[in-house]
Amino acid sequence: MTMSTAFEVVLWLLAVLLTVPISVFVLECLLALLPGRHRREDGARPDVCVLIPAHNEEAGLSATLATLLPTLEPDDRVLVIADNCTDATASVARAQGVEVLERTDSEKRGKGFALEYGIRCLAARPAAVIVFLDADCQVTPQTVDQLARRVARTQRPVQGLNLSESESRGVQAVSSLGFHFKNHVRPAGLARLGMPCHLMGTGMALPWQLASEAVFGGAHLVEDMQLGVDLAIAGKATTFCPNALVTSRLPTGKRAFLSQRTRWEHGHLRTSLTQIPRLLRGFLRTGNVRLLALALDLTIPPFTMLLFVWGAALGVCGLGAALGCGEGPLLVLASAGTAIAIAALGGWAKYCRHVVSLGAMASIPIYMLRKLPIYAAFVLQRGPRCWVRTEREAAR
Repeated sequence: MTMSTAFEVVLWLLAVLLTVPISVFVLECLLALLPGRHRREDGARPDVCVLIPAHNEEAGLSATLATLLPTLEPDDRVLVIADNCTDATASVARAQGVEVLERTDSEKRGKGFALEYGIRCLAARPAAVIVFLDADCQVTPQTVDQLARRVARTQRPVQGLNLSESESRGVQAVSSLGFHFKNHVRPAGLARLGMPCHLMGTGMALPWQLASEAVFGGAHLVEDMQLGVDLAIAGKATTFCPNALVTSRLPTGKRAFLSQRTRWEHGHLRTSLTQIPRLLRGFLRTGNVRLLALALDLTIPPFTMLLFVWGAALGVCGLGAALGCGEGPLLVLASAGTAIAIAALGGWAKYCRHVVSLGAMASIPIYMLRKLPIYAAFVLQRGPRCWVRTEREAAR
């Protein structure tokens, strides 16, 4: 085999491998464009306990509870885990009349440990459904109701529609757009095929039996995603419930932005590397196509990284074509890029026009450059290894 032929084989391999996540992304987005109606859950309404882990959340917790409490039934409960707090989080929660548990453990710090502690404390008087809500989120009047009824009907984990909004323009608006694609457009596409989505940490619910047996990941960067994979392999894949909306605000400060995105994206990448093989083994062992769907979804890296890798591969294949190695790989990747653009524009038009104007997309290159340090840190293995709380801004 000549050097030129070997190089062409490498280019074909690169193009084919990269078309896997691109094809999955495009398919999910295009499926989300199909007409469909969200089924409103109207079955039995079980009793609920809303579990809120809170680390130094005195500034925003009152607003969260103010939207949550009026939506609950008389038999429902709210339990706030004031975890390793050095502020008035516990006092704020008690002033709203909800149950509070204070936890102090300097060694086991993180949301996963707080959730495990809360579940253990609920064992003496459990509710039929456990709803998990972050301390900086807002709910709608039907959020908890729809989550509870879906859990009662399916006896599976349920993930609501978890969206982050930003009143800022430019880079922050683009960040919100990416959040909408990851948490709304793509799960909606999977749901069109009856496939599961990943757990997202807030606005999710489990039947008590699953919650009491779950391992919440300790200090794992994305304990929610890990939990969803574990439950899917155990035969309890997550269902998507877009009627149950939970919203939060994206941080506007550069430091908070980098901290939050680093934790999310490093956690996503590490989970992908470790859990795709597990899901594929589970699929081959059981034939459960839901595990294959989750594995394929995990092949999609954060969208900015996907674009960086695609652009670099396109450049390499272009160089190969110029050196006489054939234009096939270049044409494959060019077609894949066109498909990404069509799918992204379609998803934006149906789901995200109210979030990001078409003109704001001019900030995408700046947004991509801002995230380069995040990916460099991952490659150099310099990112966080445990949960780190994102800086909060003053509640509005």
